[in-house]
Amino acid sequence: MKVLFFGVYNINDTVNNRTRILLSGLKNSGVEIEECNTQFVSWKRYWHLAKKYRKIKKDYDIMFLAHGGAQLVAPLARILTRKKIVADPIVSLYDTMVYDRKKSRRFSLKGFYYYLLDWLMVKLADIVILDTNENINYFSKNFHAKKAKFKRLFIGSENLLCQTKENRIPNRKFIVHFHGYFIPLHGIEYIIRVAKILENENIVFRIIGRGQTYGRSRKLADELGARNIIFIDPVPRSEIQKYLCDSDVVLGIFGNTDKALRVIPNKAYDALAAGKALITADTPAIRELLEDEKDCLLCRVADPGDLAEKILKLKDDPDLLEKISNGGRKLFEKKLDQKVISLEFKELLEEISI
Repeated sequence: MKVLFFGVYNINDTVNNRTRILLSGLKNSGVEIEECNTQFVSWKRYWHLAKKYRKIKKDYDIMFLAHGGAQLVAPLARILTRKKIVADPIVSLYDTMVYDRKKSRRFSLKGFYYYLLDWLMVKLADIVILDTNENINYFSKNFHAKKAKFKRLFIGSENLLCQTKENRIPNRKFIVHFHGYFIPLHGIEYIIRVAKILENENIVFRIIGRGQTYGRSRKLADELGARNIIFIDPVPRSEIQKYLCDSDVVLGIFGNTDKALRVIPNKAYDALAAGKALITADTPAIRELLEDEKDCLLCRVADPGDLAEKILKLKDDPDLLEKISNGGRKLFEKKLDQKVISLEFKELLEEISI
């Protein structure tokens, strides 16, 4: 079987775990891979992709529209090929831009444009893979497609296991870690409020990233006088493991948006891969994979008080902290390791190519 990875994806993007895992995993499992990819923006991306496509061999079996612009290239992909197309959007552009990030209004031209991109991708692809059943329900209902067209595939992560555990130094500060974009989905404002609540508990909050709500978040931290937060600009993916291993607890998402109820964030997979205790909001999507107090600790959505209680619970109970850390790692090895995800994807592709 030969698979053509097609699109505007960027495997160096720190949050594009999906494409890195699938591309590397398929290669390691013996699947022949060809890539037709571009980093051009605007209309130039289509011209460049079409030029590159003309030069490649057309003996592939499946065209895969990789995460990071699958919706943008779906029409061009269908023009170029009559072979099976598998699309990997992970999230809806329409939902992200209109409802989650509020970059455009529902009945605006931009809103219609984002909806059209999602709808066309669903219609033009033979199979669409998504990360949760909640997301499948959303796509099926809003873009009018049968659920049989969608397949669930968890995102997973690279193996980020920390080889040595931090030696516990008396009075060492308890480190709570977060990495990701500053966007409404993540609810970073709630993390900042939690930091203020816990400012006298010998806890440091480390927040890595930038994005839409960064300025607002920094202003909130200053207004609250939360001095136990370390803000760090985005770092290369290769450095994330170092920060994870130096932390005690890793935070997931807490945003009060509909999208937050349907997704499992990359940072959650990273925490499990590193063997670190994860705290994240209790949502239907999270419940598809994780179990409270077994492989994670769940808190109420957009509730700083409850999140603060959960952080203290782990800080004050080293046995529970270790139980959840170990439970998360075991779950990762069983269901989310790169080899496991890639094998599941390979079997899905083989079934489609028959």
